Amino acid sequence: MVRYMDINLEEISISGLDINNKSTDILMRLVFNFQIPDTSTGSVRLTYIAAQVIVIIDDVADELSYTVFRRDISRQDGQLTPNFNRNFTIYGPITDSTDRNTLYNASVADSWNFSIELRYFYQSFGSTADDVNIRLYLIDQVRLT
Repeated sequence: MVRYMDINLEEISISGLDINNKSTDILMRLVFNFQIPDTSTGSVRLTYIAAQVIVIIDDVADELSYTVFRRDISRQDGQLTPNFNRNFTIYGPITDSTDRNTLYNASVADSWNFSIELRYFYQSFGSTADDVNIRLYLIDQVRLT
C-alpha cells in the first residue's frame, strides 16, 4: 500500500515575518497531502512525519538547523486505507536567531525557494516499522501571513 502512496507538499506558510519588527514571533507551517488509490490493499499505519527545511536564497542553500518540524500521527488518523486522502500539517516556531535571520534574508532577496526533505515512518501488519525519505520542492508558492 505504501508503494502506491502519493505525497504532495500543498503549502508553506510563514506568519509573523516582519523585517521592520524583528521581535514578532515567526511560525512556519508545512501542509502535506497523503493519498492512496482505491486499488491498494494491505494494513499499514502512518506513525510519524518529520521535515527538514532548506531555504534557497539566490541559488545558495541554507538549512533551518534549529527548528524542528515533526508530528506524531494518532492511530486513528494514520490508518491507511484504499482511497485515503488526508492533509497533515507540521509547524514550528522559528525561535533561533540563525534561522530567523535566514528567513529575514530570504524575504528581501530577489529569489527564494524551499527544498523540503520529508521523512515518514509507518508500520505494516506483521512487520516492524520502516521509514522513507522523500524530497519535495515548492517554488513561488509561499504564503506570508
